[in-house]
Amino acid sequence: MAANAPTASPVVPHRSLLSAMYFFTFLALSAVIPYLTLYLDSVGFSGAQIGVLLGVGPVIGLFATPFWTGVADASRRHSLVLGVAIGMVALVYALVPFVRSFEMMLVAFVAIALFASHLLPTEDSAAMHMLGESKNRYGEVRFWGTVGWGLGGLLFGWLYNFSGLVWMFWICSSLLLIALSLVSRLRFEQVTQRESFFTNLRELTNRTPLRLFLLATMLAAIGLSTHNHYLSLLLNELSQANATVFGWAASAASLMGVVVVIGVLSELPVMRFSEGLLNRLGTRGLLLVSLLVISSRNLLYAVNNEIWVILLLQALHGLTFALLWVGGVSFMARNAPKGLSATAQGLFTAAQVGVGYAIGNLVGGLLIDVAGVRGMFAATGSVVLAGIVLVIVLDRRYRIF
Repeated sequence: MAANAPTASPVVPHRSLLSAMYFFTFLALSAVIPYLTLYLDSVGFSGAQIGVLLGVGPVIGLFATPFWTGVADASRRHSLVLGVAIGMVALVYALVPFVRSFEMMLVAFVAIALFASHLLPTEDSAAMHMLGESKNRYGEVRFWGTVGWGLGGLLFGWLYNFSGLVWMFWICSSLLLIALSLVSRLRFEQVTQRESFFTNLRELTNRTPLRLFLLATMLAAIGLSTHNHYLSLLLNELSQANATVFGWAASAASLMGVVVVIGVLSELPVMRFSEGLLNRLGTRGLLLVSLLVISSRNLLYAVNNEIWVILLLQALHGLTFALLWVGGVSFMARNAPKGLSATAQGLFTAAQVGVGYAIGNLVGGLLIDVAGVRGMFAATGSVVLAGIVLVIVLDRRYRIF
């Protein structure tokens, strides 16, 4: 072989491993997240208490995500940090069904948030490194996370009608252990930094376009969080009012399973063809489309009285979360200094799952007590709509993208 022959791309041998990691991680999460509000409501917590429980995780994640991803980058022990996190989340979830008081449930949610906050950004950091020069093909491996989420939605909504919601925690823990078994095979960027970690971190966070992009991400997340956590309450309200889907009556848990499946089916083509979408629309286009659809969907929830309309609107889900996530991971990977790949992804996750979700979950829960579920969706949809105008104005002045 000639000395100057090109090195074979590492993408092919790694894609199956990355796909499996995303698949089992999201399959595990799909057993809990769509049904968490229903479970908390079923054990007697108020709307305000549910808002606090759902809001405390993102608040903790705001600090825990950049802390743990920073530790991983600074120590270059990414696999250890990720493995401990998955193991601890599996353990705490397994114990949640035995908790009854609000105070102890709050402790459990804080513990979960402390360790779960950096699972996805650390996995994304590994994916971006292992994909090498083919980073725009990230969506093709993240696609299998969407498949896992959809398979869980198809299965678990039906299962919980017979087994009860308490089983969701033990199923999630078991599936996380499978993901844990794959961690040691992941590979991460290993860079001996000329500058200190904190010098590079200051360089990253002082970039104005990055700060403004994280602000836009936060606004989108406010609308996303209310959809993710409070749509089940709207479905429950409609099902109790004898609303049907073409004459078919169903429980809120079954309907949430259908919602998850529809959302996944809408995400699959977006993830599969994300490389083309990025090339055609760019990060700016992906973000603006995501904001517009999030706002429109929440505002339509506020005036809707039919379950079938909610299911129809869920078909737009791929244009919300998937576009935001693909665009955000790509933007942060391009703007991260060497050696700060995991940290950059952690900042993106902190802005979305930390700040944005915390505001959406906490304020959403309080608004439900004051204005009802529909009033809450009207308010959050209006906030995201105002965010679209803000992003356009800021981009013209500061050239974010």
